[in-house]
Amino acid sequence: MIRFVVAVAPEADALVRRYRMEPCEGAFRWFRADGASLVISGIGKLAAAAATSYLHAATGEEPFGVWLNFGTAGHRDRPRGDVLLAHTVTDAASGERFHPTRLDGPDLEAVEVRTVDRPEVDFDSNAAYDMEAYGFLDAALRFSTSELVQSIKVVSDNRETTTAAWTAAAVRDLVESRVDAVARAAERFREIAGDLEPLRREQADSLALVEAYGRRMHFTTSEARRLRRLLQRWAALEPDARRGPENAEGASATEVLERLERRLDALAPYKLERPL
Repeated sequence: MIRFVVAVAPEADALVRRYRMEPCEGAFRWFRADGASLVISGIGKLAAAAATSYLHAATGEEPFGVWLNFGTAGHRDRPRGDVLLAHTVTDAASGERFHPTRLDGPDLEAVEVRTVDRPEVDFDSNAAYDMEAYGFLDAALRFSTSELVQSIKVVSDNRETTTAAWTAAAVRDLVESRVDAVARAAERFREIAGDLEPLRREQADSLALVEAYGRRMHFTTSEARRLRRLLQRWAALEPDARRGPENAEGASATEVLERLERRLDALAPYKLERPL
């Protein structure tokens, strides 16, 4: 299933129509169809994180589900209507950042997306500016593999064309004019998820490995979940592996998890960076 997390209704309407989604009742306004769902989060990274978690609870567990944050963003000089894919998502307030894993994805130009707490007017870096992407990734990466958690933005404003006089209809029209490109990107990520489908058979092996680690030392419930996610990522990056990664021994569960994460960071350019 493709799961979209979108901030406001004018950004969502074209996708709801494109995938013929029907409204559903719940704490958030959300929609569902065969193969796709969408939640309208509201503005801000905390709202995006909450809505992402809500959509996961509403639609259920799926090992290789596609999660896409979609919406408009400002940029210093890119023209209105450019469709961009995030190669880095930075929380402007803390400096922390994610690097979404890039496979043979859609043919979209990749840029940094900076998530800010209020609308950007200065555009002091060559990044796209939004208010939700970081919160979305922070939540969605708990629910799927990093290759399938992505952020796509349509440029809505720049230094020459601000959003001060924008209406809901103008946002709706902009997204409608670019929905084909967004849908093509979403379908490409669905294809990548299909390529990962054989790894579902590895889930039993992952569970067995979790149990094997658990026989050597105690893992709390949250640590066991984290261990399973790390082993699933290991299987995705090393599909021929039938055993856990080497050099993952440790004196404690925390040490084992840290060593596993370091091995995975060396295999794929995906991690959370914290400022010094």
